[in-house]
Amino acid sequence: MYAHGITRDEAIKLETEVVDMSGRPAYRPSGRFPGLMDRIKETVNPPPKPRLLSENEFHDEDEVEYGRPVYPDRTAFEEEMVSAVKTHEKAEKVISDLVADIRADRAPELDVTEEAVGWMAESVTRNPDALMWLTRMKSRDVYTYDHGMNVSIYLLAFGRHLGLPQDQIRLLGMAGLLQDIGKMKLPRELLEKQGKMSSAEYEQSKLHVRYGIEMIEASQHTSPLIRDIVAQHHERHNGSGYPRGCKADEITMYGAMAGITDVYAALTSTRPYGLPLSPQEALSQLFSWRGSVFSEKLVEEFIQGIGVFPVGSLVELNTGEVAAVVAQNRARRLKPRILLVLDPNKQPYSTPIMLDMLYEPPTLTGEPYRIVKGLRIGAHDIDPREQFLFGELQ
Repeated sequence: MYAHGITRDEAIKLETEVVDMSGRPAYRPSGRFPGLMDRIKETVNPPPKPRLLSENEFHDEDEVEYGRPVYPDRTAFEEEMVSAVKTHEKAEKVISDLVADIRADRAPELDVTEEAVGWMAESVTRNPDALMWLTRMKSRDVYTYDHGMNVSIYLLAFGRHLGLPQDQIRLLGMAGLLQDIGKMKLPRELLEKQGKMSSAEYEQSKLHVRYGIEMIEASQHTSPLIRDIVAQHHERHNGSGYPRGCKADEITMYGAMAGITDVYAALTSTRPYGLPLSPQEALSQLFSWRGSVFSEKLVEEFIQGIGVFPVGSLVELNTGEVAAVVAQNRARRLKPRILLVLDPNKQPYSTPIMLDMLYEPPTLTGEPYRIVKGLRIGAHDIDPREQFLFGELQ
């Protein structure tokens, strides 16, 4: 097995294989499927059908794959990090103000989130790795604050990967930021409860969907599409979700995307009732649910989009060294750029070393570096917020 439950053949199949900006040949995608946009179905408030841009609407360096735009990286990771840090801080402030308003029973100004999402969407479109790095590394271990930010960033990256038009990528980002806003209406003791909820508590917690819908409907600046995504992000492909028990084609593509992203962000976050999984463990769990809990194709697309070893992952190498995944290689997702932080004896390097695994850098024995397993955040007492060079990247 590879990457905690995914076989190597399956992992290779799930690589995102787009043309490398250097001009090197790239593998053709194996998990792609045409007509993805046609999977959007009508709901009570029918969402607009995504518009695929025509070929003459792309920039020259953009490419078309199965009729959808592929967004190339327009900035390097280090370059994008400069603006991403400021963007992340501004968005955090917007979320904190939003939460404070709701808890003080003030009407939340949902329209102010549009500007914050606009900043994030622009950054993710240029290069998604910087914001995905920050969303992993700057977690404050406050689940109710961080979760919306994390979901929003992952949904923006998911939409970018699928080649959705910019206006719809932004709507996804808005929905991610707002989909759990109704939780702020729940008792704090319920949100912060340690351990498993009782049946009554679980039923009470499910009310956050209704509360969120009510707040969104009360805002004159929020798209009906966002309302539908919030309403469906806990629905499941097999009908086991809530609040309506929708299944399969009854769930819009956007609602299904939000559900997958919500679960991934939750599984990889520190929660009052559970420790985080490593990204690889979380992806393996999603992979096992494909075709049952979630749409098989969308699960595969999500894994392709963020990579088997997502940005921000801690990984152990065949040398025994520990590294952080810094950036994806879009042509070969199994060969990311990594930052070596611990030596084979699990002692920190005085100066972390950057390696691009695409070029198969040799180890001391001459064999190429390989990732052998993913690690959970905090493994070997690593605190990424203290050790991963935020100052230098700014």
